[in-house]
Amino acid sequence: VGTDAKESGIMQGQIILNALKKDAGIDKNGDGKLQYVMLEGEQAHQDSLIRTEYSVKTITAGGVQMEKLANDTANWQRSLGTAKMTSWLDQFGDEIEVVLSNNDDMALGAIDACLEAGMTQEEMPFIVGVDATPPALEALAEGTLQGTVRNDAAGQAQGILDLTCALLDGEDPVKTVGLEDGHYLWLTYTTVTRENLPDAGT
Repeated sequence: VGTDAKESGIMQGQIILNALKKDAGIDKNGDGKLQYVMLEGEQAHQDSLIRTEYSVKTITAGGVQMEKLANDTANWQRSLGTAKMTSWLDQFGDEIEVVLSNNDDMALGAIDACLEAGMTQEEMPFIVGVDATPPALEALAEGTLQGTVRNDAAGQAQGILDLTCALLDGEDPVKTVGLEDGHYLWLTYTTVTRENLPDAGT
């Protein structure tokens, strides 16, 4: 029971592409490229590697040039996200136009660093995460986080429960739960931005 990490990376990229259609000002220096930094979860973690790859691939496939200024591992942690972003702000300053983060906690850490540096919301980079955690939804409502991708934890828990009950009752889980290839129950991610925030449970 789980989700497809590739889908979350693609959705992160789509958040950027959709935002660019509405606001070309994300490209702050107007050079036709997005200068970005990448906060990665773990070096060898499959979800981290795939989200990193497909978020950028999706944006470039949409016809937008990307220029990576820096990337580093922050182990999914807000405090480490703050530390990495603080260092990058010292190094690159307002050159950073986009922050792609493998999860919300590291994205929130990047926001903390920007606020500690005295940046206004208008001066901050375009920051996106993954998970749609309650603190991330608050940051979306405040305008510091620009988008996230909901990882359906409740749906996964329900899937595990349905699968367990089917097995306990001696039923065929392929038929009762609807397993893919006889083994997998995949749930889908959903994009969350300020436009659909009321639907995200806030």
